[in-house]
Amino acid sequence: MAEIELNVLTGQCLNRRINNIKDVRKETMAWQKYRNNKNAKVSWQFTSHDARIKLSRLYPTLDARHDNRMVEELAKNFELKVADMDEDNIDREKYGLKIWGPEKTEEFLGWCDIVLATGTTVVNNSIGQFRISKPVIYYGITISGVAKLLGLKHFCYCGH
Repeated sequence: MAEIELNVLTGQCLNRRINNIKDVRKETMAWQKYRNNKNAKVSWQFTSHDARIKLSRLYPTLDARHDNRMVEELAKNFELKVADMDEDNIDREKYGLKIWGPEKTEEFLGWCDIVLATGTTVVNNSIGQFRISKPVIYYGITISGVAKLLGLKHFCYCGH
């Protein structure tokens, strides 16, 4: 949904050259107020489950059927701990790693040296817990636009 709003923002508000960042912020805030007051809704044409299937190649995943295997490759050379909110992954083992539920996130953040987080953290509103003093790298296309706007370090498989 964040990607949809960013696309609407680009088309309705930032579709022209604006000379300075102060005016960009002013225009964006006015647009945001308008959208919030309008209570804009998304008309979904399919379910989240169907979207994951249809768009699976675009999303970072722990599913071995897809080409995107960041966790698999990193697990070959580094000690990893993985927390996931997807109930289909929790308590499973993938690539020799147990996939834990979100209740382990805080513990893992204390343990790790670096955090790799998917852009889904924006969608499920868990991104705030990753604003820590340790390095955080967000990855995947879901975070690309938001990361650029917020100045977050990110890696996009599509090369953006």
